Amino acid sequence: MKTLFIVATHGDEGFSIPVLKKIEQKFDKKKYSYNWIVGNPLALEKKIRFVDVDLNRNAPGSAHSKYYEQKRASEIMQIAQGYDVVIDIHGAKSNCGICTIISLPSFNNLLLASQMNCQNNVLWYSSNSKKSGPLNQHIGKPAIELECGPKSDKKIQQQLYKLLTNYLKRKEKIIFSEGLHWYAVAEKLNKVNFPKNIRDFIETKNKVIPFLSENTYLDGSFYNVKKIKFSTLATQDIN
Repeated sequence: MKTLFIVATHGDEGFSIPVLKKIEQKFDKKKYSYNWIVGNPLALEKKIRFVDVDLNRNAPGSAHSKYYEQKRASEIMQIAQGYDVVIDIHGAKSNCGICTIISLPSFNNLLLASQMNCQNNVLWYSSNSKKSGPLNQHIGKPAIELECGPKSDKKIQQQLYKLLTNYLKRKEKIIFSEGLHWYAVAEKLNKVNFPKNIRDFIETKNKVIPFLSENTYLDGSFYNVKKIKFSTLATQDIN
């Protein structure tokens, strides 16, 4: 099973590049069947989130677009066809730890997410993104995101290194870890109506489970996620 890791899909999320460079030094790409690319090299060079439009909202893109990210999305779609699975690594300012985001909740994507052995796993699917949306929703291969936060924390880099190397060591061995938490994004709320000390994945007194609740959105908004059961999802036929 050949894996493609995408880093810096947003130009302000280059924190994972040193992690992949370190992995590359210790884990032979051919032996462990993986490769990695920078998703948005131009935005990374300019140290901005994106140049024209958000790369992770404009897949599958267009080779003939006047916008850089739409052309780059089209390139990434083509590159990804040479791999069996794709893992798109993102960084957040919020203290969410390392969690998976599944933008297309197919059985294969759910299975791939479970192989990462992350404590928290978030289904973030929208039918509005069928035409244009996240990279991992349009690749056409098993594909997920890893959200890592806070991205500026060195401990997160260490955790990411451990998580990815464990994944590579397992190769094609499928694991079913017990005790993982599964959520689905339910709605967007504003922190003005909640205590200041809310934290990601910690349920509030009024049964809200925040996600991306710290230093992420300038308008003070965050996402409420609802607990779900993997066993129920895994038996559904989701197209």
